[in-house]
Amino acid sequence: MNTLALLFDPKKIASNRRRARAGFNNHNFLHKRIWQDLLERKATIKRNLVKVEVIGDLIPDKEAFDNSAWLKSKLLYPSCSELDFLCSFLELHLIDDLPGVLLRYKQALKADGVFLGAMFGGHTLQELRHSLFAAESQLTGGAASRIIPFVDVRTLGQLVQAAGFALPVIDVDTITVKYKSITDLLHDLRNMGEANPSFPPYRPLSRAVLKLANQLYVEKYGDENGLLPARFDVLHICGWAPHDSQQQPLAPGSGQMFLGDVFEKN
Repeated sequence: MNTLALLFDPKKIASNRRRARAGFNNHNFLHKRIWQDLLERKATIKRNLVKVEVIGDLIPDKEAFDNSAWLKSKLLYPSCSELDFLCSFLELHLIDDLPGVLLRYKQALKADGVFLGAMFGGHTLQELRHSLFAAESQLTGGAASRIIPFVDVRTLGQLVQAAGFALPVIDVDTITVKYKSITDLLHDLRNMGEANPSFPPYRPLSRAVLKLANQLYVEKYGDENGLLPARFDVLHICGWAPHDSQQQPLAPGSGQMFLGDVFEKN
């Protein structure tokens, strides 16, 4: 029997989110932008969305969705097949069984129901990752993975398609935030609820490693003012539960014109 290897500690994730709530309003600028993007995407869906569920912690404006139910459990979501709309906000990048959760989300939708999701992925925090790894390796002869692994766009697209979503679309919004130091960036991450929840936990970083990492960060990535760019790739997902009314791909061999004929006419 295969057992899913744990990447993330659920207790640590919950603890990080609880700790972040106290000062969240002073550090939620990314959440506000991403949430607004989701609302704009939802506004393009010209459907009567009666039964709606929204999944996620630390949401800037919960009142934006009327008559929404807020789920407390992200991993035990039932296969109810009755939702018109399901939204996932910045929680999928901290899920161990991403294929299984995407499948359950698709099963939760009624036919022609829609799923929207936003998660961190791609090259998020690549500058911080490289700087910490280089500094720790140089000073200690070895390094732990201080930044969680993020799924790339291609892999996510494959997972969404494998879950059975129709008409899947994945796109990336890259946001760059500049900081005076690594310390300021790490402080922001903690207060966003995005501190590293990896399992098993790693030993804390020493001041010497942080100092060298900051120096390496400035040397390799710093701008003309000495500010440190931090990249956040937000992966936006849109997928539909299959329905006969949806546009269907043509069957192989059913085309009415040869590609060669097109070029001959031009």
